[in-house]
Amino acid sequence: MAFRQNLYLSVDQLQADLDRYLNFYNREHCHQSYLTKGRTP
Repeated sequence: MAFRQNLYLSVDQLQADLDRYLNFYNREHCHQSYLTKGRTP
C-alpha cells in the first residue's frame, strides 16, 4: 500500500513513532491559525 511506510512488529515500536509524531505536531510544525500567525502556540 502506498500510504504505509513502516511495518511495526510490536506495539512499542508503534508507540515510539506516534510519540515522536505528536511531539513534532504539537511543538515544532507551523500552525496556520489566524491567532497564532504561523507561530507554535
